[in-house]
Amino acid sequence: MVIHQYSPYYVFSPIRTRSSSKKKRINLSIISPNFQKKIDEFIDGELIEENDREVVLAAVSQHGWALEYASDDLKNDREVVLAAVKNAGTAFEFAGQDLKENKKFVLEVNSHTGHALKYMSDALKDDRMVVLQVVSKYGYSLQHVSDNLKDDREIVLKAVSQHGWTLQYASDDLKNDREVVLTAILNDSYALQYASIDLKNDREIVLEAVSNYGETLQYASTDLKDDREIVLEAVKQNGLSLQYASSYLKDDKEIVLEAVSNYGEAFEYASDDLKNNRKFVLEVLSKNTNAIKFVSKRLQKDRGIRFKLKELKEIRRSTGFGFGT
Repeated sequence: MVIHQYSPYYVFSPIRTRSSSKKKRINLSIISPNFQKKIDEFIDGELIEENDREVVLAAVSQHGWALEYASDDLKNDREVVLAAVKNAGTAFEFAGQDLKENKKFVLEVNSHTGHALKYMSDALKDDRMVVLQVVSKYGYSLQHVSDNLKDDREIVLKAVSQHGWTLQYASDDLKNDREVVLTAILNDSYALQYASIDLKNDREIVLEAVSNYGETLQYASTDLKDDREIVLEAVKQNGLSLQYASSYLKDDKEIVLEAVSNYGEAFEYASDDLKNNRKFVLEVLSKNTNAIKFVSKRLQKDRGIRFKLKELKEIRRSTGFGFGT
């Protein structure tokens, strides 16, 4: 499974940057050892509720999350908080409540990060102008907006067009909106799992998903897992998606051959009848010798099949032509 950079499971790693302070710029490359020592002590949490503005400003410019250790006054200092947020968006968690409720400041913060929305006041999470600004640039922040705005079509479309997986945070009504779901899937096929039951039964939507990532067949409706065109498209993209096909299509020779051609081990999911069909097994092995592991025990002992397998492997070794994936 791929972990997206902006998913809730992604671990944020702070980056060293310089403060963009206009009041008093601190050149971090020429600060004195004693001053750096104090900065390090602050970053390590040894100077709790530190009120030395220069120290705090320099520290949060290096490690934004160190804002946690600043005094309440400095947690409400615009320049200090902005320097922290520019380095690490999640540092907004430690900003003073006054700044979290200041719409003008929040709009400025949102121009630098989408992580801050999580820590804003409930009122601002429900402010359409604020949310539209941040989601338009940072779609992943949809997860933190109010339930009311998760039902806002324009906002959700902005989010899913950037990060399809954010469809999971949309309202049930929008998960059943064909344009919204198709937009999400065009960005990330796995967004199909968050679509409504009705849209998981939409041929065009499911076909779009499986043509890019065959394994998304698992999220399709039972009816579409029995749709020959859809399953054939899925196994062409990823042979292992055969496991999600209906029992009927696991017994379809063309589909199984296509799956095995893509990935030999996909033969594991073929019907028992096909695994025990001598003529078909010989055809399968000519496509991919790795399928032998899942041939019926009776045919694995078949002299003709064993000879054919040996012959195919010899051809592969001598010509470099592959029969296995």
